[in-house]
Amino acid sequence: MAVPARVRRIIGAGTLGLGVLLLAACAPPIAPVRPAPSSAARIASPSAAPLPAAIWVLSPLGLNLRSQPDPNAAVLTTLSWGSKLRVLGSLPASASGPGWFQVSYAAAAQSGYVSSDPSLVTSLDVSQHVESTSGYSNLFPSDWGLEPGNPAVMATPPSQALGKSLLIQTAPTLAGLMSAPASASTVVRQESPVLVYGQTTYLTVYRLSSGDFEFVVRAQFSSMAMLFDFKQPAAAGSDTTLFKTLLASVIVP
Repeated sequence: MAVPARVRRIIGAGTLGLGVLLLAACAPPIAPVRPAPSSAARIASPSAAPLPAAIWVLSPLGLNLRSQPDPNAAVLTTLSWGSKLRVLGSLPASASGPGWFQVSYAAAAQSGYVSSDPSLVTSLDVSQHVESTSGYSNLFPSDWGLEPGNPAVMATPPSQALGKSLLIQTAPTLAGLMSAPASASTVVRQESPVLVYGQTTYLTVYRLSSGDFEFVVRAQFSSMAMLFDFKQPAAAGSDTTLFKTLLASVIVP
């Protein structure tokens, strides 16, 4: 018996609908579409270094306080060696130039910007030492003790487990300086160039038989020769950063 056309259309539609339902039931579930993360979300931004509350001027020649974070900006004043500055903010170094600290200088009631170059400023709380006999000057951590003289010795208090010390000796020439290290040791490495008040020299890292480290620098100036002998325990490693920071502050008459 022939099936009427209208019935064939209904049956066909029902078969098609059933096929669609069967395909949908057998297909794997479709994960919800989420928007692509922005570039800011995909790239993890590095954590910023904590901002120091204050910094001190290391440079023996002083440091320019500028109106803007630009080496060509107007100079408001020149900050003297050892000046303490309160830090208000910072701008990191980039390919176009050095980093900057935004600071206020209470002594002159001024605010501005200074370079964040670690050879010019330090966040280490420091005290000034002026050796009366030979006339040289240097900065050292304010919580260290000081025994002036020749040699002068600056050292961490005995209560500190990781004791460190800096010895400075002067003589007319390099030949008159004491031998350092005084105990058995081996040379680990040499670092150069090292600048001490404009004089280019080098630093030698020694490993003592005790396991501790000793860093030695000798430099000849027109007025005198100087020995800088820094000691730190084995647990502190052979990092010379603090020693170099203190060397950057030296002023020679």
